[in-house]
Amino acid sequence: TYRYIAFSPILSYILNETTGMMPSQYIKTHFSEKLGLNGTEFEGWELNKDGMEYGWTGSPVSVHGLAKIALYSLYDKEGQEWVEFCKQSSVPMNDGGRYGGHLYFGQFDKSSDKLSDVYEMSGFFGHRVAVDPNSERIFIQLVEDDFECLQGISLCHETTQSNRARILALD
Repeated sequence: TYRYIAFSPILSYILNETTGMMPSQYIKTHFSEKLGLNGTEFEGWELNKDGMEYGWTGSPVSVHGLAKIALYSLYDKEGQEWVEFCKQSSVPMNDGGRYGGHLYFGQFDKSSDKLSDVYEMSGFFGHRVAVDPNSERIFIQLVEDDFECLQGISLCHETTQSNRARILALD
């Protein structure tokens, strides 16, 4: 049975074991120049108790950095191949959408049996990057009104606006 573990840094461990690099180093080495990211875009990623970068949260990427990643997935041949691979290897989710390779598919059109071409990268506290390849539109939502949360997940409190918004959205 497939079970998605949202808070697992296992990909960081695999990447580190196979390349000898942390996720931020790998991104800087292989993608920063291609994507036009500045040299410090992914520096300062939060570490777990083993000293491993989480890989799923705590990255200080800017809205411009997220837009560049979305543009890469939309217009670069390698990025398009990555999205297609993720889509083909995705698995069904309980809500009718699909998940694969840290991309969500079919989140916006559950009324159709055909899987929507829109894909989404969903982050912590409601941060989202959605890409519609048909209309060539990119949607980026950042929840930045909680300074504590931007400084680290351990500093977030249940009373912060992000958490309240997340809880209200689930009700």
